[in-house]
Amino acid sequence: FYLTKLFSENLLKGQDYRKLKRCVCISVLGFQLDDSPEYHRVYRLRDEAGKEFSDLLEIQIIELNKALSGRGRMDDWIRLFNAETKEELDMLEAQTKNQGILEAIKEVRLMGMSKTLKMLHDAHMKERRDQNARDDYVRNEGREEGRLEGEDRFGQLVLKLTADNRFAEIQQAAADKAYRNKLYQEYKL
Repeated sequence: FYLTKLFSENLLKGQDYRKLKRCVCISVLGFQLDDSPEYHRVYRLRDEAGKEFSDLLEIQIIELNKALSGRGRMDDWIRLFNAETKEELDMLEAQTKNQGILEAIKEVRLMGMSKTLKMLHDAHMKERRDQNARDDYVRNEGREEGRLEGEDRFGQLVLKLTADNRFAEIQQAAADKAYRNKLYQEYKL
């Protein structure tokens, strides 16, 4: 029902099939679905003759309890899901170059910290986020202050040019930064 709804909602909005977004369902199973040795399978919609209807709908089944046969990306993810000891994580970390796996291992290690270490780590990370927020605030305030000072300075220049009946130069000063800076020096602003 849900997949039919995705297709029909897009079509009701007047879009044709070429505008549909790809939908992938990934099922990670902790049990064996069947007796086949494949632990990763991909299913798509096909007609009775085997001709693919569309690649916009895909179902991937990953079975964690089956024997692995290789060293590919999927095998490494399954090894990560199945890891039960620090040694298994260490071995996987040493064998993979996959950045996603390495990040996931880092997160798994953080989750396994003692409460005290986790609290210290979380406090450290919060301090870093807070410092970044303070730095951003100071930068943004400085920019705003600088913008306001620039507006005040230009406003003073416009008043002085007006007082000296130099009306044509106001537009030139607004459009030409070099000329505006020359006028700032002339009026000591």
